[in-house]
Amino acid sequence: MSGQWLPSVWPVSGRGLDQVPRGGGAAHARRRRGAVAMALAVGEEGEDPDFDEALRIQERANRYLANKNYKFAIEEYTAALFLVPDDDNLSPDLHLGRAHALNGSRRHKSAKIDATLALKIRPTPEAYSTPAKSLFYMKDFEGATEAFYNCKHMLPEGESLSMFDRAYLQKAEAALAEVR
Repeated sequence: MSGQWLPSVWPVSGRGLDQVPRGGGAAHARRRRGAVAMALAVGEEGEDPDFDEALRIQERANRYLANKNYKFAIEEYTAALFLVPDDDNLSPDLHLGRAHALNGSRRHKSAKIDATLALKIRPTPEAYSTPAKSLFYMKDFEGATEAFYNCKHMLPEGESLSMFDRAYLQKAEAALAEVR
C-alpha cells in the first residue's frame, strides 16, 4: 500500500541519507541522524514500509526544495506526511520542509501553520525560525521578533542565529522602531 499511489516517474535516488542536499546546518544534521537512527531501530524490530517510503519521499522533497521547485516540494512533503502524520522524529522535519517550500511559494500563512505544527511536536530553534520568517513576510514584525528571540533562546550554548536570521531580525526590529 505504501507509496503505490505515487506516479512512478519520480526517481528514487540511490544516494545515502547523508548525501542528500539539504540546509539547516548542524542542528538539522543532528535531527536527521535521530530520524535515521529511529528508522534503523524500527528496521531491527520490524519493518515499517510507510516510514521507509516517507524517508525516500523526503529525500526527493529536499532536492526539489534545494532547487526551488516549491510546488513539487510541497507535494512530496505532503505525501510523506500522509504516510507518517504523527511520527515524533520525522513529522516535524516534514512540516518544516513544507513550511520552507510554502514560504518560497509566498504562501506565508500556510507556512506559519506548518511550522507551528512542527513546533508543537518538537520545539527546536528551526521550528521558531521558520514561522518567524513567515511572520516577517506577513509584516507581523512584532511576532517575527518574538519568534526570533525564542529561536535564540533555544540554541545550544555558543551558537548564534544564522546570518540570514540575524538579518531578518534586524529588519523586523527596524520596522518596529519606525512604527513606534
